[in-house]
Amino acid sequence: MKYSLNQIKRYIPEIAAVPVAELISRIWTSIAEVEHVEYLEKKYEGVVVAKVLSVENHPKSEKLVLVTVDVGKKEPVLVVTAAHNCKKGDFVPYIPDGGTVPVGTDEAGNPIVIEVRAMGGIPSVGMLASEREMGVSDDHTGIMILAPEELRKTLVVGEAAAIPLEFDDVVFEIENKSLTHRGDCFSDMGIAREIATMYGLKLVIPEWQIPSFGIPALMGDSFDREFTCNVKVTVSATPVIERYSAIVLDGLQVGPSPLWLRIFLMKHGVNAVNNVVDVANYVMVDYGQPMHAFDAATISHKKRDELTEYEIDVRYAKPGEILLTLDGKEKPLPSTVAVIADLKKALAVAGIIGGMESSTTENSTRIVLESAVFNKYAIRKASMTIGKVTDGSVVYSRKQDSEKTVRGLLRAVHLLKELAGARVASSIADVYPEQRLSTSIVVSHQKIEDFLGIAVSPNAVVQILEGLGCKVVKKNGMYRIETPTWRPDIAIDEDVYEEIARMIGYNKIPSELPKRGIFGVSLAPYENFKLATLQSLTSLGLTQAMNFSFVSELLYERCQIPLEGARAITNAISPDVQYVRKHIEPGLVEQLAKNQYYADRFGLFEIGKTSRLGLSYTGVSVSELHMPEARFGVDELGLPIEDEHIAIGIIDDSAQPGFYVIKNSVGKYLQSLQIDSTFVHPDDYGAKELKKLPQWVLEMLSHYKRGRVALVLHARTNDFLGIIGEPGTMTSKSFGITKSLATAELSLNKIFTHVNLEPLHREPSKYPTVTEDLCFEVPVGMAYGAVVSQFEAVAKDFADSFLLTVTVKDIYQKKPTTKQITHRIVFSPCKESLTDATMKLYRTKLEAAMKKIGASLI
Repeated sequence: MKYSLNQIKRYIPEIAAVPVAELISRIWTSIAEVEHVEYLEKKYEGVVVAKVLSVENHPKSEKLVLVTVDVGKKEPVLVVTAAHNCKKGDFVPYIPDGGTVPVGTDEAGNPIVIEVRAMGGIPSVGMLASEREMGVSDDHTGIMILAPEELRKTLVVGEAAAIPLEFDDVVFEIENKSLTHRGDCFSDMGIAREIATMYGLKLVIPEWQIPSFGIPALMGDSFDREFTCNVKVTVSATPVIERYSAIVLDGLQVGPSPLWLRIFLMKHGVNAVNNVVDVANYVMVDYGQPMHAFDAATISHKKRDELTEYEIDVRYAKPGEILLTLDGKEKPLPSTVAVIADLKKALAVAGIIGGMESSTTENSTRIVLESAVFNKYAIRKASMTIGKVTDGSVVYSRKQDSEKTVRGLLRAVHLLKELAGARVASSIADVYPEQRLSTSIVVSHQKIEDFLGIAVSPNAVVQILEGLGCKVVKKNGMYRIETPTWRPDIAIDEDVYEEIARMIGYNKIPSELPKRGIFGVSLAPYENFKLATLQSLTSLGLTQAMNFSFVSELLYERCQIPLEGARAITNAISPDVQYVRKHIEPGLVEQLAKNQYYADRFGLFEIGKTSRLGLSYTGVSVSELHMPEARFGVDELGLPIEDEHIAIGIIDDSAQPGFYVIKNSVGKYLQSLQIDSTFVHPDDYGAKELKKLPQWVLEMLSHYKRGRVALVLHARTNDFLGIIGEPGTMTSKSFGITKSLATAELSLNKIFTHVNLEPLHREPSKYPTVTEDLCFEVPVGMAYGAVVSQFEAVAKDFADSFLLTVTVKDIYQKKPTTKQITHRIVFSPCKESLTDATMKLYRTKLEAAMKKIGASLI
């Protein structure tokens, strides 16, 4: 967005006393980053206003004329030119000998310097510039004529041309992205309000912006005459419209805009079209209200009570609807895009671009003038959908003030009466479904000072907030603030504090750390857990990997994992990033394959988030998602679930089966977190229990070799933690892996619910330990962890008597259905030497517990 300092001076006359460099610096630090500053006057240095004294034919050339001009010096100057459009008495821009053409370069890209040269044998001193050479337009067909009535200025021969043309200006540009939340700043008026408040200067409000200066005053005599037309507005696409106002004007004489208006638009980066379109653009860049004019002759209408009624419908595009837009392109319109239409056809894409058929031309005499505010999200989405960004769509997508539509419309009517001879032909149609209301905020002066860390006078607070357009009532150290409708971003106390800080100047707030006590700072429990995970896995010799969260369909195909449930990415930038990953392990396998030739044995691990379709917080229990309730709420709407997983992969060139390598690593990792785990083959888990597992686990069963896969369970609670195994032969071949490969994927959130990071400490016993060997016969399929867990569970009843250590001494299988496991148990007394009674009681309870799981003491 470009801004004219001259226009800002009209709103703040006193700002002329502030050096430009200082002003730009304050804008940068208090409003937004100034991307570019252009001092126009430098470009027009040396160019003066000249008056044509005579125009004569060239004696040797019919194409050339001799123009004698008064340039404010003792003697007139003779200029030879091929332009025949000037006449005696005209004022023209004159570039003297040695001067530089403001706009344009030679073939080498250097500025064009004017020199005396003979044309048809007659020396030409200096040059009379065209509009293109003055940077006003692309017209190079003739000399630029400076008409006093078009400039609204009195011209003085010999004065710098930059003055009447208002090129004695500074144009600065703020990147649109810096003002995404400040729709009110997308105009000269809006930025002037900010600057006036920063410096505590008076803002001159034009009378047409004053509420008391109402419709009759703006309409003039034509307001009281009898209307000949009517405009009826229907809003079918209600989510798109915040307010829609329109009026019919007739008697227009469409033509080029006066020079002052064309120069104004040029400085703001807007091309001049004709006086009707230019007035609409003028209101947009000066006041911040986008507008559009439709040629009424192209709009279907009907007669009603001697009035010509134009019916406008803001609706969604119909299936197959196509619109030829102002850029000359036919655009197919999806049904999600809103259009401005009459009873038969679409006239424009709402808030973005008009249609070619309904545009105003030199033959237009009656128009329907639109002034609206559209929903910023709808405009942004529609703009991306049809692939078209315009000045209007940019302004609309920054949340405009619905209260401005009628006021902007009246300003345009006033200008069109002056510049195009317009007459008001109808009353204003105004559809305003939900009036925008002010926000009321109550803050205390003490909190303001506490937040800023400096003393601020109450008068300064009131001056700043009122300068920004707020209504302020001060009482007993409190402020009741009514925010203006153009500032929806001021909604909470902290917004008020920030506004005051901005206007005071951040540089005036000391850079001091806040006073506070010295307290120890520690990580949150979950972050401590993740740190412990990193330390544990790296201590096992594994290296951390980091992959993108976006993956391709091919990756899942190579891993033999179904793609169903993966979130597709809209407008993916590459075929390699089509989906959001729902597993981490496939990406890790890809990295293992790329690095397999750098070492005989190595391992990688990755911690990251996964996501899948069909899961949201609403109606989903925490247990289903394996997420601790302390970290993930269940009452939020519409958000995709992101479950955090950990994947481990190991490549080994030795003869040792990869399944046992990964099992050992996962077991040691969980043991470091004081989690006792057990590994169960899916076939032994039970069909009913298997169906209860998360979908991502069931999908990975097809990924692993049938005999080399196991579910990781908590030894005591049987809670599911993850899955390990050796990926299938097809997967290894697809990645070109020739070595033994084993992987695991675990639910990090589920592990967190069982983790114990408290350091283990056992004070050495003062009493003699007791060692016993007990042998139990158990079913051949029973996991060792299930047996050991019974020793520890019974020992909890004797926690005050002894500590227990259990190790396996021998495993012997005589029968095909059972095996015998001999355990060595070491009892460490806590308070006194152990008695036979205590030992007998422990054995009795242990034997009863073992019988419940099908084990018997031998």
